[in-house]
Amino acid sequence: MKHPLITLYVPGNKPELIAKAPKYKPDAVILDLQDAVPENRKASVRGQLAQIIPDYPLPTLVRVNNEENYLRDDVQTVAVKGLYGIVLPMVETADQVRLVDQVLTQREADLGLPAGTFKILIMIETPLGVIRCYENCKASPRVESVIFASAEDGDMQAELKCAFSSDGYEMMYPRAKCLHDARAAKLPYVLDGAYSGVKDMAGLELDCVVSRRLGYDGRT
Repeated sequence: MKHPLITLYVPGNKPELIAKAPKYKPDAVILDLQDAVPENRKASVRGQLAQIIPDYPLPTLVRVNNEENYLRDDVQTVAVKGLYGIVLPMVETADQVRLVDQVLTQREADLGLPAGTFKILIMIETPLGVIRCYENCKASPRVESVIFASAEDGDMQAELKCAFSSDGYEMMYPRAKCLHDARAAKLPYVLDGAYSGVKDMAGLELDCVVSRRLGYDGRT
């Protein structure tokens, strides 16, 4: 398939929204196991997603939980035939990427799939993640893209303690550095983050213009 340049987040615990998502014709969906799913439902929802993915009509990624008590189980469960890849949030170390790579390698062997079938998209959401972006891009040949967390009121803005504007001045340095590191790592495409002002179409358009001028290929 072509690279998924426009991806749509869908809460993993909302089957009615998962069913509805294809009508918007994104390149891929990201079924969210992280922020969207309450703690007491993560195990059951990951199992439900594993049943949905094989027959889903769009290329499918899953955003897993990066915490130690969830990560391995999340990846093992949702890495089924039909999965395009894993979206790994809050990436700060190469070891986090390598762990996911190891689990996916075992799952490919279990399922009889060619090595490298499952991709990894790393999310850069913290200042430390920005500093280490290049080494994390190179941590596994499965890493296909970087997603920079540019959203208003997201983790990056909170950690930087900066303001937000659609013309992007406040987060220009980390937004540009992640792009530069991904290009230096020879990743095939780079994705900007979500735009959270769902009723602000003018702001979305301006944000997309800035993103494209910087060199981003698409966005979540």
